[in-house]
Amino acid sequence: MIDVSHLKKNYRSDAGELIVLDDVTFRVEKGEFFCIVGSSGSGKSTLLRCLATIDKDCEGKILIDGVGHKEYVSRKSIAFVSQDYSNFPWLTVKQNIQLGNPSADEPVVNTTLKRLGLHKFQDYFPSQLSGGMRQRVAIARALIQGTDIILFDEPFGALDVQTRSQMQELLLRIWQEEKKTIIFVTHDIDEAIFLADRVLVLSANTGTIQQELLIDLPRPRTTDLPFSPAFARLKKSVVYSIRAESIKASLKKEKSQENICNLGLFIWSGNAPWYAAHDQGIFEKKGLNTHLLSTDSTVGNLEMLLEDKVDILNVTLDYAVRAIYAHPDLQIILPLNFSDGGDAVIARSGITKWTDLKGKKIGIEQHAVSHFFLRYLLKKNGLSPMDIKEVNMHGSDIGSALIRGDIDAAVLWEPWLSKAVELSDATILASTKDKENQILYDVLIAKKSYIREHEQVVRTLAEIWKEASDAKEASKIRASVASSMGVSDKDAEVSLKKIRFIQTYTTDFFAALAEIQQFYFETGLITTLLDPQKFISDPVLG
Repeated sequence: MIDVSHLKKNYRSDAGELIVLDDVTFRVEKGEFFCIVGSSGSGKSTLLRCLATIDKDCEGKILIDGVGHKEYVSRKSIAFVSQDYSNFPWLTVKQNIQLGNPSADEPVVNTTLKRLGLHKFQDYFPSQLSGGMRQRVAIARALIQGTDIILFDEPFGALDVQTRSQMQELLLRIWQEEKKTIIFVTHDIDEAIFLADRVLVLSANTGTIQQELLIDLPRPRTTDLPFSPAFARLKKSVVYSIRAESIKASLKKEKSQENICNLGLFIWSGNAPWYAAHDQGIFEKKGLNTHLLSTDSTVGNLEMLLEDKVDILNVTLDYAVRAIYAHPDLQIILPLNFSDGGDAVIARSGITKWTDLKGKKIGIEQHAVSHFFLRYLLKKNGLSPMDIKEVNMHGSDIGSALIRGDIDAAVLWEPWLSKAVELSDATILASTKDKENQILYDVLIAKKSYIREHEQVVRTLAEIWKEASDAKEASKIRASVASSMGVSDKDAEVSLKKIRFIQTYTTDFFAALAEIQQFYFETGLITTLLDPQKFISDPVLG
């Protein structure tokens, strides 16, 4: 059994500190086939090198069979198979294999050669072998060591499809015969699902665990398995998770900067004009030194504003109402957009009306816009939160849980919404495409003291937003969504079609503000109703 607890790995240089692994905790059972996947830079190989003690400068605890991994390796060793085969070109196949265990007797070496289909090639040199055969040599050298644990670092990454498939079947056959504990790193999702008992998905941003997935597929695994509905369901879940991580990685969290306007934004296609303004140099043209800080959630970001880590914060209108009630020194300084199909409640097949949701599990991000939108729609449709089972999770994880079948319905927004519908059997139960549900707006909020002291900054931001969000700039906005959020042009186009940018306060905006207040008042979350104008800062009124 392998227990990894709070594993951390940082690289330090003159440029600063790079976090590769951050608080990674998981367990691998004895005899388990355990796969690790993630996008490039997620720390997969580093994790493997820490386990093998190749990289000794790791923080945290690794126990193998109850003892520290360094002590375990010194007594029993761990076999390691890398992508580049690691064969010595001046040695024959047989000699390369014997390096794994120089004390192995001739019958053991010959048996290993035969098991791997290398007996006829034992006197060949690596340069005379195909890629698949060279990798067989590396696996044979690992097997002859007689270790209980073998680590594989993308061993089949350089092989063609047919050879790769053959090597996967060979490895499974060996594992089923010997029941060794295998930890297998790969970037290939199909490979991970085909091989593994469990799959660990690493976050692209800081090497944290994003998802752990049980592969409940029958063994022995056969070549027709990837065509089964169960395999497709699991693959879609992992694809969604990795895509979500790639988006978050493309919008890395950064530290705020002094002597600059720090603008906090959350991941949402509606913020595209800000990124377009950055790309096109509009901030500089307007003489405003602005730093964009991106996060993947609205929840918790208010603390950044209250603690002056950001000067101006992007939130949804419902969130702004709650924040301003709790902190009267805050105000809205600018309306940005409203959702026109960019947010929706989606449900699995068979759930076609609101009453079908009774007793069902619905994924939401607690205290975020998805939470408000669900409860608002429940009330409109004669239901209460007690009629359903709310499942709180991170916004980027909700779609993955729906695809896997862990929840029955979900509240999602772009860029997560379209992909979740595409990869699941879900249908839209309600969305902001319906006029009566167009209550979700984005705004900027700031402290009144900041607004007073930086009135020109507020006015300039309004001018920049107006220029960058102009309909004539649609192609530039789309390009900025694609590059800034790490999605395809097609995904960016789909997302932007579901958002309407606004440059001033409208009658519909104030109607939505009043309706949100009324909802909170009727549900007991606020005790008084304020004049909507009390929420708005003067500099950009009118």
